[in-house]
Amino acid sequence: MRYAKVISVLLAIFMTAAVIAGCKKNEPTTPSPNAGAGRNVTAPSADATDDVSSESDTETKSETETETEKETETETETETETETETEEVTEETVDYSDMFDTSNPPAPTATGEAVAALATQLIGTTFLLGGEGPDQFDNSGFVYYCCKENGIAVPRLASGMMYAGHAVALSDLAPGDILVFSAEVGGAASFEAVYVGNYSFVACFKPERPTNIQSIDEYWSARFITARRVG
Repeated sequence: MRYAKVISVLLAIFMTAAVIAGCKKNEPTTPSPNAGAGRNVTAPSADATDDVSSESDTETKSETETETEKETETETETETETETETEEVTEETVDYSDMFDTSNPPAPTATGEAVAALATQLIGTTFLLGGEGPDQFDNSGFVYYCCKENGIAVPRLASGMMYAGHAVALSDLAPGDILVFSAEVGGAASFEAVYVGNYSFVACFKPERPTNIQSIDEYWSARFITARRVG
């Protein structure tokens, strides 16, 4: 009887183990979290990498070329503006060296002496735009007044005075001659004075520089256009 019970227990244990083993075989396998890691993942090919690099390089080159083109356009515009300014200056520059015949000027006269004497007497008078004397003058108005008071008719403005009377060289100046200058070297006629001797002239300059005497120095020699004998 004892052996029969032992055998029965063993059989029961064996059957239980067999059942458990069968159940484990039939259980679905759960893939681990890392299952399939690295599977079906296609690494980027060298060609793909090259394509990305090429696109990046192309974009960089395009940006660089665009910036270069802009810089070139800016430089071209600047050069064009500079050339235009130079052309404008060149157009305004005038060579007066051969415009006036100074070979046979008329002899100085007493009237010229009187014009110079009046100009000297007016030293210290104030500047007034449009002024024609006797107490206030603008630049051309001063010369116009000195001539008019001595019976000499001359144009009112520098553009006309530069052709009045007869041309005289700087080396042949006499008191009473009209001197015509430009504001800039080679510029248009814009400043007049009365020569008073000793290589000096009297002129009414501007509000802060009323009528006074000046020497024909290097500055004025460079801006000299013509001298006119009108007396």
